Amino acid sequence: MNYTDSRTGGEMPARTANKKKSRKNVTVTMAFFTVAFFWQEIFTRLFTFGDMTFFQFLLVTVQCITYGMFFSLIISFIGNKKALKITMGVISGLTSLVYAAQIVYYKVFRQYFAWETVGMAGQLKDYIGEALLAILTSIPKIAVIAVPLIAFFVLKDRYTKYKKVPNYIKVRALIAFVLALLLGLILRLSNAEAKEAYKGGEVNITSQYFGVLTSSKVGIHYSIFGSNEDLPGDETDPGEIVIPPTTDTEGEDTKDPDESGTDEPERPIVYGDNVLDIDFDALIEKNKGDDTIVSLLKYFKGQSPTKKNKYTGFFEGKNLIFISLESFCGEFVTKELTPTLYEMMHSGFVFNNYYLSCWGGSTATGEYANLSGMFYNKATALKLSGGISLPFALGNQLMNKGYNTFAFHANSYDYYNRELGYPAFGYQTYYGKGGTVLLDPKTRKTTILDKGIEEFTYKDGSSWSLKSNGKSLWPESDFELAKLTVSKYIDAQPFHVYYMSISGHCNYNWSGNSMCIKHQNEVENLGYKLDEVKAYVAGEIEVELMLKELMRQLEEGGALDNTVFVLAPDHFPYEMSADSLSELYGLPADGITKNYELYKNNLIIWCKSMEETVTVDTPCSAIDILPTVSNLFGLDYDSRLMAGTDVLSGSDPIVVMNCVSGPYWGWITRAGYYESSKFYPADNIDWDAAGTTPSAYSKNITKRVTNMQKYYMSILKNDFFRYLELK
Repeated sequence: MNYTDSRTGGEMPARTANKKKSRKNVTVTMAFFTVAFFWQEIFTRLFTFGDMTFFQFLLVTVQCITYGMFFSLIISFIGNKKALKITMGVISGLTSLVYAAQIVYYKVFRQYFAWETVGMAGQLKDYIGEALLAILTSIPKIAVIAVPLIAFFVLKDRYTKYKKVPNYIKVRALIAFVLALLLGLILRLSNAEAKEAYKGGEVNITSQYFGVLTSSKVGIHYSIFGSNEDLPGDETDPGEIVIPPTTDTEGEDTKDPDESGTDEPERPIVYGDNVLDIDFDALIEKNKGDDTIVSLLKYFKGQSPTKKNKYTGFFEGKNLIFISLESFCGEFVTKELTPTLYEMMHSGFVFNNYYLSCWGGSTATGEYANLSGMFYNKATALKLSGGISLPFALGNQLMNKGYNTFAFHANSYDYYNRELGYPAFGYQTYYGKGGTVLLDPKTRKTTILDKGIEEFTYKDGSSWSLKSNGKSLWPESDFELAKLTVSKYIDAQPFHVYYMSISGHCNYNWSGNSMCIKHQNEVENLGYKLDEVKAYVAGEIEVELMLKELMRQLEEGGALDNTVFVLAPDHFPYEMSADSLSELYGLPADGITKNYELYKNNLIIWCKSMEETVTVDTPCSAIDILPTVSNLFGLDYDSRLMAGTDVLSGSDPIVVMNCVSGPYWGWITRAGYYESSKFYPADNIDWDAAGTTPSAYSKNITKRVTNMQKYYMSILKNDFFRYLELK
């Protein structure tokens, strides 16, 4: 029997026709992975971060061809049809699972899953409800991702009907693989941001440039072998940030409180630097065999310190309560609904331009920034903190001053490895659910007891129940935690207490969130239309009750006037939908996570005994909290070693913006902001008087941010402070 040649219209022998059909089947089979990966990469991107630049599209496409040809070569050597189908099915199934899992994870955490945190998976039991809901609501997206897998099972019998792959087709696939590999390498090395994204291995950034598969490959490699990322080696980078002068005279009140109202000239007060006696040259010589440590020492030696100022020691000797607020934003705060929060946000030190990043690791990285004054972009930050030297953390600084230090958290004590991180930050006693961690200040050794806050009792002897109707509360009550814990430290003055709140946690609904349900009636008539927004506000009411209870007990114990409160969010409520965020913040829903105004939040530094409110308009962020509070308490620290800046010192901080708004490290200063590789200057900057241009200034600050990213994350990786030999 002869067959018609579709190209010529003539007849051809059956044997020739079968060969052509076989070659067609081989070609389709080998092209399958490239097409499947491209489909899944593009739709995963659309379902998560959204758009991409043309260069990123090109990079992702090349990566899809590379992986497609790689797997095509593998299956080309499989001669058994059954083994071929199984291999293709397994590869398709596993990769589809990875894509689908990233979509679901992003739905919950607004970021991709990092392979470095795979060892923490056992701690995710508290997120089962959120995960199930995310899976259910993501079924349409998962179905789109599964299209190539479904296509494979439908067509596998038709397109695997061939005996073997001709050698010339294998050669073609090999050439395509090599060319795609080389092209991808050239593209990566030709673009500075792409090069840094690959070397840094941060899952969100790597995924946006190269796709999910490459990000997974890099993440798994770094998890097993560690990062081989080099430090920039630019030790000449100066630490002082010179902001061009403004064209107006508005600003903060910088007058010294001792200035008189006369016209006589006053002798200016000369403040010293916030530095320690560190012989960097001697340390460089001592560690000259370790290139990484030497590079760090040279870098910090070259940084300019900040000055002590009129607020140095303003709170010296007072107690300190520091609270990291889960998913907090002040958009819902009113005098009627939350009078305590309202008072604290509008008196004391008022920061009008406080921003916070997501850092790529949710609560763990938010806490790390709050407590360490540095930043890290993976959820392993607290785990890596365990056992290393963190001398400038407030717990350690105040413990060395004779303070009694405590930490409390109403959820699992070892979640995010807090049982390792909190002692490193200097908390002598840490109570969590299921465990208590005791730190010996002299030996730095820890003891873990298997009972924690679940054993706490009220003054009348009754127990704190962490269950309702037989079910565990989720999330737990910060108000109840406050009610039970003041007695642990009220008689141990001076004290420093740290709380990690939990009541504001997602999901925000009336079915599975205990704190939302608790306060549902209080938010029904606030004017919000969306239930998710109402539920969010309901959960955050627990913060108001917590603060009110803390103040009540401190007042009764005579300690309120002598206690300073520092409140800072860990991150914005990123679990909410774009529409809900839009209603809450009053911002356009379209592209809301790319809007820096979404990351504008609240920092509270408040003490009842303050007689006047101090307004701060300087842009600042979480990494500025530690140096600012350290100076307010008159602590001895070295500002050259701080990622952040004492906001009250007159020096201008750089607000480092690592968030879900794009694959880059953006920034904000008084002179403007840098977003999506473009600088937007402020309107009131006198560039001529500064002797520079917006372009030159932007390049300078961007370079500084790149160096900050490398050096301050390297501190955590290399236990750098141990080499300073601080006494």
